[in-house]
Amino acid sequence: MKKGIFQKNFISAGLFFVLALSFVPIAILYGNEAQRNMVLFLCSLGSCAAGFAAIYVSAENSKNQQQLIKAIVDATEELQKLRIAITDSGMTTNTKK
Repeated sequence: MKKGIFQKNFISAGLFFVLALSFVPIAILYGNEAQRNMVLFLCSLGSCAAGFAAIYVSAENSKNQQQLIKAIVDATEELQKLRIAITDSGMTTNTKK
């Protein structure tokens, strides 16, 4: 699954969870004990799932940051090599003058 699709699904699930939480007071006020227990169980389960999803997204972001840092370091090393090669070849503007 692509990251964009996962993030859209994660946001949609989060919004659905918030919507479901808005029904808790209604279920407590107007429902019987079995319905209240079911709503509270689903909310508890949803909060646990949201916690695990947040940990997963945080780990993915950390991994992406490490890859970005590695790419920047590699690019910096390549630029240094290119600068040294240009200097060694005598093609700088100082030597042309």
